[in-house]
Amino acid sequence: MAFFLSILIIGYGTYAVFLSDIFLIDSFIIEEDGTIIEDNEAMNTILRSTLGKNLVLINDEELISKIRESQPEIEKITIKKIFPDKIKVEHKKYPTVANLINIVDVVQKKFLVDSQGFLVEENIEHPDLPHIYYETDEFLEVRNSFLSDPKRSKERLTQIINAINLFEEKFAMKILYAEYKHQEREVHLVTERRFYVMIDLEKDLLRQIEKLKKALPKLDIYNEPLIYIDLRISGTNTEKVIFKRS
Repeated sequence: MAFFLSILIIGYGTYAVFLSDIFLIDSFIIEEDGTIIEDNEAMNTILRSTLGKNLVLINDEELISKIRESQPEIEKITIKKIFPDKIKVEHKKYPTVANLINIVDVVQKKFLVDSQGFLVEENIEHPDLPHIYYETDEFLEVRNSFLSDPKRSKERLTQIINAINLFEEKFAMKILYAEYKHQEREVHLVTERRFYVMIDLEKDLLRQIEKLKKALPKLDIYNEPLIYIDLRISGTNTEKVIFKRS
C-alpha cells in the first residue's frame, strides 16, 4: 500500500511541476537596494522573456549572466523564486564615484561614472563628486567603460580620484576638476587658485605629491601667482619641481 501511495505522490509531483500551469511564471519584481524599480527597461526586457516559463526549471545563473551582460554597473544580484509563479530580482549597483565631462571639439556631454569606470547615467551631474574632463574624437556611450579596456578604465579612474584626494589632503586646497590626458597618460589637477598640477599616471602618485610638499618652503603655492606646476620630471633629478608664474 505504501509503495502505491509513494508512486501516486511522485506521479502527482511530476505532473504539478512539469505538466500543469501551477508553476508558470506570470509576474516579476525588480528591487534595487530595497526599493522596487519599475523603469529598468533593460532588465524588464530580460525578465519578460521568462513569463510563461516554468519557475522550477528556470536557470538562475543563466538569468544572472544575461542581466550582468546588459548592465555591467550591477555589483551584486540575487534571483529569488517566489512560488508558485513569481520571480524576484534583488540587485545592488557599484557606487557612483565621479562626474565625467566628455568633450568632442567644443561640445560637452556629462556622465556619472561608477567605481568600475562604467558610464552609468548621462546628461546628469552630482556636484559633490569629483569632476573629470576627458576629450575624445567621438562621444562616449552610457553603459560602456570610458576607456575601451574596462580593466584599464577602472585603474585610470582610481588613479585620478586618488590624485585628487591626495592633493586636497596634503595641501588643504580644493581641486575644482581634473583633466585626463589619455595619450600622455597623465592628469592635470586644476586647483581652486586656478593653477594646474601636472601628474604622470605611470609613476608613483604619492611620490610626486610629496615632492611638491618638500618644495613648499621655496614655492608658496598659496600666494604665488602660478599658471602650472609640473611634477612629472623623472630621471637623475627626480625631486625637481618645474613651475610657471603668471
